[in-house]
Amino acid sequence: MRQAIKAQLEVFEEFAIEPEEFFEHGQRVAVSIRQRARGGASGVEVEIRIGHLWTVDAGRIVRLEVFPAREDAREAALAGG
Repeated sequence: MRQAIKAQLEVFEEFAIEPEEFFEHGQRVAVSIRQRARGGASGVEVEIRIGHLWTVDAGRIVRLEVFPAREDAREAALAGG
């Protein structure tokens, strides 16, 4: 995760990941994410909304899956899969 964020910060002047909604189902937590950035060279601002699916075991995060649509993360949490 650190490496992915570091790579984003090398390209973008500003970069923010904001959780907007959480959905918990057993050991899985689907998170609706708003991601904003501004290009370092171009200054162009971009914003996307994606889904994260975190799997937690014994209080520790053991897996992160990223989905292009927020609804997909929630469906995957429900599917258990």
